[in-house]
Amino acid sequence: MRRLLACFLPLVLLLPLVFPDPVDAQGSALAQTAQTSQEKVEFAGKAIGEMRSLSKEVARMLESAQRAKDNARIQCLSKKLTTMRALLEVSETSASTMKQAFATGDTVVADHEHRKIAIALSKVRQLRAEAEACGGTSEQKGTTSVSLVDASVAYSDEEVPVVAGDEAIPDPPPMSQFQ
Repeated sequence: MRRLLACFLPLVLLLPLVFPDPVDAQGSALAQTAQTSQEKVEFAGKAIGEMRSLSKEVARMLESAQRAKDNARIQCLSKKLTTMRALLEVSETSASTMKQAFATGDTVVADHEHRKIAIALSKVRQLRAEAEACGGTSEQKGTTSVSLVDASVAYSDEEVPVVAGDEAIPDPPPMSQFQ
């Protein structure tokens, strides 16, 4: 788990530099939604609660896939859930750091931690949506199945006629002298 956290922590720390104005699911800029330190702390608590809830939903989906022995779905959901849990852990640490920063009057650090939580929440929401799309049965993936209608007729690879309507069209003669 520490190894996973070590992989995702630098990514989460760099996200505010890449995306300076995170946007929540309603489309409003988070910098405008929480102006005071108390509002930011409340936002962090609600965001962490939502991340926990979404993680539990994906965990239930994973349990269902394990009962169905759907290996592709298990693998997909496991990856999503692992990432969600890492983001939750980073957010919990950020919330604690944000509270300490407000207590010491360091608003720059507090704002940075608030942004990290907002980005993590956005990513967890995205992962939850992706978890819904994780693979299922072959019919759900759109796999085409082919069935042989007349099993009494056997063709070699070179003899299979192309059927257009009700009549069979033979393959054209070879045109290349380099066969």
